[in-house]
Parts: sequence; C-alpha cells; structure tokens
Amino acid sequence: MNLRRIFLRDFRRFANFQASFAPGLNVIVGKNEEGKSTLREAITLGLFADPSTTKRELLGLKRWGATEQFAIELEIEEDGKHYTLMKDFQTKTGRLRDDATGEALQDAKVIDRRIKEMLGIPSQDVFESTARISHQEITNIKSGKTIADRLQELVTGGRQDVQASKVLVELDKAVKALTTRSKACPGPLDELPGQIELKETALESKRQTLSRVGEASKELSAAEEALRAAQRELEEKEATERSCRERLHLEDELARARAEENALDAKGEEARRLESAIAQAEGQLGEYAAVLGLPDEQMNEIRVLEMKVSEMAMDEPRLAVPNAAPQGMRRGLVMAGAALALAGLAAAFFNPLLIVPFLVLFVIGAAVVVWEVFRSRNAGDVTALVERMRAQERTEAAEKANVRLREMLTRMNCTGIEQFNWLRKLGEALQRSIGEDMARLEGLLSGQTVSQVDEARKMASRKARDLSERLDEPEMRLAKIDQATYLRLQKDVARLRDYIQALRERIEDIRVTVRAGQIGIEELHALEEEIQERRDRLAAAQERHLILNLTRQVLEEARAAATVSATDVLEEEIDGLIGEITYGRYSRVKVDPTSLSIALVSPESGAPIAVGLKGELSTGTVEQVYLAARLAMVKLLAQDRRPPLILDDPFLCFDDRRTAAVLALCKRIAERNQVLLFTCRDEYQIATDNVVRLPEVC
Repeated sequence: MNLRRIFLRDFRRFANFQASFAPGLNVIVGKNEEGKSTLREAITLGLFADPSTTKRELLGLKRWGATEQFAIELEIEEDGKHYTLMKDFQTKTGRLRDDATGEALQDAKVIDRRIKEMLGIPSQDVFESTARISHQEITNIKSGKTIADRLQELVTGGRQDVQASKVLVELDKAVKALTTRSKACPGPLDELPGQIELKETALESKRQTLSRVGEASKELSAAEEALRAAQRELEEKEATERSCRERLHLEDELARARAEENALDAKGEEARRLESAIAQAEGQLGEYAAVLGLPDEQMNEIRVLEMKVSEMAMDEPRLAVPNAAPQGMRRGLVMAGAALALAGLAAAFFNPLLIVPFLVLFVIGAAVVVWEVFRSRNAGDVTALVERMRAQERTEAAEKANVRLREMLTRMNCTGIEQFNWLRKLGEALQRSIGEDMARLEGLLSGQTVSQVDEARKMASRKARDLSERLDEPEMRLAKIDQATYLRLQKDVARLRDYIQALRERIEDIRVTVRAGQIGIEELHALEEEIQERRDRLAAAQERHLILNLTRQVLEEARAAATVSATDVLEEEIDGLIGEITYGRYSRVKVDPTSLSIALVSPESGAPIAVGLKGELSTGTVEQVYLAARLAMVKLLAQDRRPPLILDDPFLCFDDRRTAAVLALCKRIAERNQVLLFTCRDEYQIATDNVVRLPEVC
C-alpha cells in the first residue's frame, strides 16, 4: 500500500492542510512543533480510527477554536488501484471509495477489515509496534504476545518440503473456497446455511400464516360476535344514559319551575299586602284632610298667628317693668318732630292743592315736639305711660291673633294649636308611609300588575305540574338513579365505546391477516424442494470440507517435525538487518518466543547480551536492534502485503556511519515498502524520492 495524499481539516494545529507522497522514500521536514507528530498521528487515525467514536482523547484532537470536529482524508494506492479513504468525525461517517469504479464502502467495520487486508497488519497496536517507528517509542513493542502468535501462524514449515507447502496452499484455497465469507463470492459452507435458514424461515412463516388463517377466521367470527354484543349493550346503556340525562334535566327544570312559582306567589302576596296597606292608609288619611288640605295662604296665616301668640306669652313678664327711653332717643324724636313740622309747613306753602295733608304733617311734627318737651319735664312718668300704652297695644294685637287662631282651629275641629300640629304631623307621616309603600310596590311589580303576577304564577304552577307528571311516567321512574350511579353509567358507556373501537381495529387487522394468508399449497411445495436441494448441496460441501481438513491434518502431521518456529524466522530476518546496520559488528540475536524480548550475541564471548536502555549496550545500539526487529516484523507479518513505514526521526542517537547505513537500508526497503521519514534535519533529503516541507509556525 502506498499513501498518495493526505488532507486534514481542523485537526490539532492544522485548519486545512494537505500533502502529497510518492512511492519510495519520502522525507517530511519540519521544525519542532510544526506538526510532524500531528501528521504521523493523523495518518494512523485515518487508517484505523472509527469516526463514530465518543472517546474524549480522540475528540480532543479538534483544532482549538474550531466549531466542528476534524476530518481526515487519505488517497491510497493498492495493487495498481486508487482509493479514497475519508473519515469525518463531525458527521461520524466513513467512506472507502474505489476511484476507478466509484463504488464505496460505508460500513465502519467493513472499511476497517478492508484496510487491514491492504496493510497485512491485523490491528492498530501491531501497526504502531512495527510499521510506525518513533525515537521515543522504538524500544516499546506493544502487543508482543499477539505479534508472536501472529508470526507463528504465518510461518508454516520454513523452507522444507516446498511441494507440501504448495499442496497445503491448494488445500487452504479449497477450504477457503468452501468457507469464505466474502459478500461478492461466499463459500457454500457460509452461504448455504444462511440460504437454508432463510428458506426454512420463509417456509415456517408461510405454514404459520396458513395456520393463522384458520385461527384468524375463528377469531374474526368471535370478534365480530363480540362487536355485535358490545354494540347492543352500548345501545342499551346509551338509551338508559339518555333517559337519565333527560330525567336529570327535567328535575332541574321542575326545581326551577317550583322556585319560580314560590317566588311569584310570595311576590303576589307581598304586592297585595302593600296594596291593602296603601288603601287602609289612604282611608285613614281622610281623617286628616282638614289639617292637610289647607291652602298655603291659610297655613302661612296660622303660622304667623301662632308666632304672635307665642310672642305675647313671652312679653307678659316685661309689662310691669317701666323703662324710660334714653336721653339721646328723646332728642332724636324732638328733632324729627321739628323737621316734620317744618316740612309740612313748607310743602303746604309751595303746593296749596295738598295743603290739608301737609298741614296734618305739620300738626303731627309740632305735637311730637310739644310732647317730647313735656315729657322731658317728667321723663319717668311719661316713659312708663308710653310703655304701658305699647304693651296694651301688643296685648290687644295678641288677643286678636289668638281669637283669629281659635276661629281657624275650630273650623278644623281642633281645640288648640298643639292638637293641630299633632294631627298634621300624623297626617304627614301617613302620607310618607303611603309613598314608601307605593315605591316598594312599584319596584316589586316592575311594571306588572298583581293580576299579571298571579297569571305568571299560574303558568309556573302548570309547568311544574306538567314536569312532575312527566317525571311520574314509567320511563322516567325507571331512569331515576343517584349521581354516583349515573357517573358509573357514563364510564360504562365510554368504556364500551373504546372497547368497540379496539374491536373494530382488531377485526380489520385480522382481515388483513386472512387476506395476506391466501397462498397456494404449490408455493409451499416449491419452498420445500428448494430447501431440500440446498441441504443436499450443503451435505456434499460439508463432506468435501471434512475430507480436505483430514488431508491437511495428515499432511501437517507429516511435516510437523520439520516445521521451524516463528522466532527462528524472525531471528534470521533481524540478523541480516542488524548486521547491515552495524557493519557486521553484531550479526546474531535471540528472540523470546512469548514476549519478543531480544538479546544480542556477543561476537567476542558468544554469550547473549540483553537489549535494554539500562543494560550494557549503548542507547544507539539498543535502538538499532529494535529498529531492525520492527522492520523484520513488518516484513514477516505483512507477507505479500506492503504497508507504508512511518519513521519519526529514529536515528537521533546513531553516529554518522550507522546513520548512513540506516539511510541506505531505508532506501533499499523503500523499493518494496513506501517509507515516510519525519525529521527536522535537512541532510536526509539527499537520499529521498520526495520531500514534504511542513509550513512554519507563525
């Protein structure tokens, strides 16, 4: 297998990166942290990783700041064919496309198996322990037991008995032809059991279908009968539910009708009571007609007379107390009298036509002056006399008012003002009571009459009687149930409806089954014949497989004594490589068949020297031994496959002489296996077939 191109998206430091490789030796040059290890890791993940993984250590390789997961695309050349291997960890999909035909594999397991077939290496661990060699991990061979077992399986018989090997190869091919599981051309032992199983499954399915048709027909009849019974029961319960619902409605209507009847009856009674009270009050009001029917003039006159009588009663205690008018008042009266006399005299002089009235004024004014002069001489007697005269006048006025008041009260049959006021107060209270009752009556009737209220009550009574008679009918008496029973009836109706719907769906399913099962007996016979024919072919293939295995077993037993172990072959391969790298300094190694630990045979003493970083050998020699061991393992494990070798600067501890020897070895190996040498040195470019220079870090 050769890698032709790699494309990376959002993988670690690379946002978008691509590089092309050539067959032979490729040198990938880059400084520290420019992405050599990243590119090496991307190639390994592109070959082996499952894009649907949820492992954090893999998903954590996404480029910092990227919004989506990374993707890796490899262009591969294998046996002259070109393929494109794409793994997108964002969409969790993979694809291996044949670039010539356009056909593509998309199943992750199928792609993984196909890539491992191309590489000739069974797992990622084995690949990292053999074909991917880095300076830091060169002495760490993981899965040593797995590699040892794999080598032992691959190494069959060494170089002895070539003819037997050819026979074994032919036997293996024959066995493989019988047992291969290839989708394109499966062997009979793999294909026929599956075909027989499918045919038997189909046959059994058809037999069961035929059997189910009869059972389904019986079930269909039973389901249809159950449906009819359920529908009858539902109709009965629905009729009962309707009757119960109607009765409940009638009972509600009856309760409302009786409530309306009672309300109207109470309304009528209250209206009649108010009318009676109003009529009675209006009859009583006639007793107060005399005191209430007075005109406003007479009423005002009575109130004035009452006031005068009251004032006389208040003035009586003051009549015995003489009271002289003040001196200032007397002077005022004298001046007023003089002015009046002068005015009358002057008016008579200027207007002779009215002389008489003006002379009267003159006389009055003169009399006032004379009187006041006279009174001033005996002021005390005059004042007392005047007061008595005034009191006499008030008394006379009050007596006249009292006489007038008694006359008016007598006409109204009242013995005094107190009785008059009391009767008027009673009459006004009676008028207010009548007004209030009339307002209540108007509000109660709301525009109706008592007769209309009585008529409405009769209608409500008739409605209640009709509803009661309807409830007494036999049908309604049977529908009389309590609330809990009615709720249970509703639940039964709902349950029956659901049950009927389920029955209908089940009946339809059964009918589909019956229609689908209408097949002929000839189809069953044809299937039975096909199954028997394949069974015969399978028996013949099994017999042939048994014979081939027995033949192979006999041949294997015959050549078991001459069979060499995998470690012998591995040691021979390592011997040649380590001798070439060390210029013959070391030419023999010993390999532990289980752990694959290695020991060098000292050329001086012939004793084995353990190869380890803390042993007797230099670090460079240890790494050279393990480099030779890895190259040997790749050659033996891959057999006729040619996986690419990925070298991550494994020569750092080599001296110039051995570095040149290793480069020459890599150049020779690159004629068979593509080599990708990652380094930060420019001197390796002299031996290369292609140089890839990584972009510098900004």
